[in-house]
Amino acid sequence: MSKLKLESKKSSKLNICQKRIFNEEFKREKVKELNAGLYSITSFCKLRDMTSPAVYRWIYLYSPKHKKGVTYYNLRGIFYYIVLIMDAAAAGLYSRKIIGYSVADNMRAEYNCQALEMAFTKT
Repeated sequence: MSKLKLESKKSSKLNICQKRIFNEEFKREKVKELNAGLYSITSFCKLRDMTSPAVYRWIYLYSPKHKKGVTYYNLRGIFYYIVLIMDAAAAGLYSRKIIGYSVADNMRAEYNCQALEMAFTKT
């Protein structure tokens, strides 16, 4: 029986994900394609085998359309976080247009994603 256990341990392999590094030009090009509506976020993630938070980081960094801001308020001892997505093209000297938002009692990535999805549906 000990031989069976040893053989089963040898046959099990760990799948280790290799970190891929994309250059800045590639990221900018893909963000332009996402802004143009060629891909949805989920289809792009499946196509490139990436996580959605990584794609959203690219969008926040390289999109001329979408900028983010996180604000928090303490209401009755509970902190609420407000994620705001502004349309940079509409941002003037005195006016800024909010095109996506989300409010939550934590800072999980899913609420940032909700705000960004709202922004994409409006633009």
